[in-house]
Amino acid sequence: MWDAVEPGWRSPARSSEAVNLIGARRARRERPTSTKTLALIAGWVLLVWAASVVRAEAPAGPRSGAQIPSWLIPAEVDALSAKAEFRNPEGGVVGRAELVEAPYGVMIAVEVSELPPGRHGFHIHEAGRCDPPDFGSAGGHFNPRGKRHGLMTVDGPHVGDLPNLVAGPDGTVRAEFYLTHATLGAGSNSLFHPNGTALVIHADPDDGRTDRSGHAGPRIACAVIGFR
Repeated sequence: MWDAVEPGWRSPARSSEAVNLIGARRARRERPTSTKTLALIAGWVLLVWAASVVRAEAPAGPRSGAQIPSWLIPAEVDALSAKAEFRNPEGGVVGRAELVEAPYGVMIAVEVSELPPGRHGFHIHEAGRCDPPDFGSAGGHFNPRGKRHGLMTVDGPHVGDLPNLVAGPDGTVRAEFYLTHATLGAGSNSLFHPNGTALVIHADPDDGRTDRSGHAGPRIACAVIGFR
C-alpha cells in the first residue's frame, strides 16, 4: 500500500521507484498479451487466406469423387470430329469412317465390308459428293498444297493421299490412319472447305508414285465427310 501524502507533495525517490515498478509490471502484463494477440491475428489471416485460395481453386458445380485438373485433360476431349458413310455403286451402305482432330493432323478410322479381297487405293477427294455409279462427282484428290501424287514421291504427297486398304478374304477391312497434313478446323487444308471432301476406295492398289491417282482404277465406294 502506498502511504498517504499531503496533496501536491511528491517524494522524488518514492515516485521514481513507483513509476519503475508500475512500468515493469505493465511490461510483464502487456508483453505476453501483445504477442498472443498478434499470433491470433496472424492465425486468422492465414485461415482466411487459405479459405479464399480453396474457394478460388475449387471447380464449379457439384463434386463427384476426385476432379482431374484441367491441364491434365488432353485437347482431344474437345476436338472436332466427323463421320462418313461408305456407299457402293448401287447405293448400298457398305461401311463407315470416323475422323477426329488430333495434334498436327487428323485420325481416321474406317470399317468397310463387301470389298474384293486384296489391296485398294484409298484417298480423300476434293468434293463432298458421291453420285453413283462411278463417283466422279467427288473430283480429284484433295490437293490444296499443289503437290504431286504419291506417298513415295519426292514432290508429294497430296493431302488426300492415304495408304492402301487391305481387305481380307471375307471382303472386310478395319484400319486406322494418321493424316498429318490435314485439319478439321479452319485453314486451306481443312477437310471442311466450301466444296466439302469425300473418302474414296478404288478397285486396284495405288502404286504410290504415278501422277495423278497411282493407277488405282475405278472408284468402288465413296463417303461424304460431314460433321458429327
